[in-house]
Amino acid sequence: MTAIPSRQRALLKRALLASIGASLLLPIGVVSGARSILGSSSGRNVDGSVVPLPNTPTALLASVNDSNEITTLTVFVLDQSGSGGTIVSMPVGAAVETLANETPRRIADSFGIAGIEGVRLEAEGLLDATISVVGVAGPADFTNLLSVVPSLTVTFDAPVVNSTLAPPDPATTTTIKSRSTTTTVAPPLVQTDAEVLPAGPLSLAPDQVVAALNARRIGDPESSRLPRVKAIWEALAAAVGEGLSFEQAGVAQSDGSTPPDVGVFFRQLLTGPIQVRQLTANPIAPEGTPPGLDLYGLDAIEARVILASVAPSSLTIGADMMAAELVLSIDDANLAYEAVKRLDYVGIATALIRLSESESLEETTIIRHVDKSVIDNGRALIESVAGPFKSRTLKRPVDGTDAQITLGQSYLDFVAGNPNLPETTVPPSE
Repeated sequence: MTAIPSRQRALLKRALLASIGASLLLPIGVVSGARSILGSSSGRNVDGSVVPLPNTPTALLASVNDSNEITTLTVFVLDQSGSGGTIVSMPVGAAVETLANETPRRIADSFGIAGIEGVRLEAEGLLDATISVVGVAGPADFTNLLSVVPSLTVTFDAPVVNSTLAPPDPATTTTIKSRSTTTTVAPPLVQTDAEVLPAGPLSLAPDQVVAALNARRIGDPESSRLPRVKAIWEALAAAVGEGLSFEQAGVAQSDGSTPPDVGVFFRQLLTGPIQVRQLTANPIAPEGTPPGLDLYGLDAIEARVILASVAPSSLTIGADMMAAELVLSIDDANLAYEAVKRLDYVGIATALIRLSESESLEETTIIRHVDKSVIDNGRALIESVAGPFKSRTLKRPVDGTDAQITLGQSYLDFVAGNPNLPETTVPPSE
């Protein structure tokens, strides 16, 4: 396949941006009037020049252990109805963006540097999303949050083990003498591992749930804990079912506004059905990583697919990208992932994902834009990643977007024959 110059991509971005303006600086929201992929719901179209945005706010909860160390990071997404939504688990060892001269660090390390607000900023950067509410929960507070759900049924593949460090008993010291000084060296701390919960099927009370989420064996990578964290959240979703009553959850029926704190937010989430997602954690060791640092890279495309499906009103779009609605006829997360990746490659950011109201697949992909000439001018570049398409004028865009892309059979056929993205070349000098 002919290489696609980077300069062409830049020119397309420039053309796309010319028609967008300041709207890209605003959060992007879910489309109304259709089913959304990955199980989220949607609103209704109303008369007007744009499709309005329902509210899908997010909250970030950091759980901490008795040593005030972050043990889990969880994003809660509230459904636009104000009840139920999505739990997104993310690794505390996710690598944050650092300057060239900075030492690589985990998002959890930001807690000791700048508190929970520092963690919020790093999470927003990793997710390209605005987080409405943040909170920290120690063991007692977390147990109280979960107290409205009497027990969770969960199965652990291995025993839950927690490590503690303490001075040896009896405590001993080492004295080092030189000609002019005497130095006393404390002994190394002794690691003690204790089984918190056994393997197998269990019925857990709220305090046991918190103990399982906080437990970690020193020396084990976080990746070994993540399946347990996901299993617990999935058990919570199963226990909630179609949702707790407002009385049981201890909250009033939502009035459509964003809950004021993470506790109310979480309890509101429990009043409707919940789905669970966990961001993939890929172990990495960039240059300059301190020995033993348990660091993970996130998949930005995966995060975009999840949040564009369940929390589009919280997404942010960079000023060098065009925001578009992606419409699929097949409820397939892999299909969504590949499409989002390919569109991103040519400067089109997926602002929301929904399923088509039609059960039939379009023969040819259709791309609608408020200014059809923008898409026509970029046709060659778009077709290099998505195959042939028809262009149309978009009369009622979703608020904050300028394009709607409905994938057709032509896209599926193109990707089957062109599984790899085209290579880029160094742009020629102006």
